[in-house]
Amino acid sequence: QDWIMVNNIITSVNSELPDATIAIDNLGVLCQDRNIEVAYTVYNINSTAYLPANTPIAFYADAVLLGQTMTVDEIQIDGAESGTVNLNIPVGTPQIFTLKAVVDDNGTGNGIVVESNEDNNESEEEIDLTEQGLLILGIDESCEGQTVTLSANFDDLDVYNWFFNGNPFGGNTPTIEVTQSGDYTVSGNIAACFV
Repeated sequence: QDWIMVNNIITSVNSELPDATIAIDNLGVLCQDRNIEVAYTVYNINSTAYLPANTPIAFYADAVLLGQTMTVDEIQIDGAESGTVNLNIPVGTPQIFTLKAVVDDNGTGNGIVVESNEDNNESEEEIDLTEQGLLILGIDESCEGQTVTLSANFDDLDVYNWFFNGNPFGGNTPTIEVTQSGDYTVSGNIAACFV
C-alpha cells in the first residue's frame, strides 16, 4: 500500500570539441625589407569535432603583435592545414627575439573557438637576426708598411663599422686600406639584420 515515486535526471554534456594546435615549420628572413616569412601548420589532433574555417592565428615578436592570419578550410578530426604568412619586423625589435605563433587568438590574446584543451595553442621559436648574414674579409698577406685593401664581401650593407684591434677604425665603406699588422673586423646592418 506504499506509494513510491522514482525520479530520473538525465544530463547531456556535449563533448564534441576541436583541439587546435600550431607548429612553426620554417622561417625565411628577408633582411632588405624587414620581413620574415613563416611557414606553419595548424592541427586538430585529439579532437572530437572539426576546427572551423577562419580560426584566427596571431604572431608575436616577444610580446609585440607582428600580424595575423586565419585558417582557410574546416580542419577535420586528426587533420591539418599548412600555410605561410609574411610579417614585418618593426624597427626596434631586438636582434634576438622569440617568435610566437598562437592559433585561436584574435590578436588580443582571446580565442573564438571553444576547444577541448585551451592550453596547447602556442608554438615558439627563437630568432637570431645576427645569423642571417655572413661576412668574410678578403685576406691578403703582406709586409708591415705595405698597403693592403680589406674588403667585406657584402657590398650592400646600410652601415659598415670597421675595427682595428677592437677600436673603431676607417669609414662607412665596404673596403679599407691598412698598413699595420693587427686584427681587423667589420660589422654592419642590412635593414633588420646585423652582420
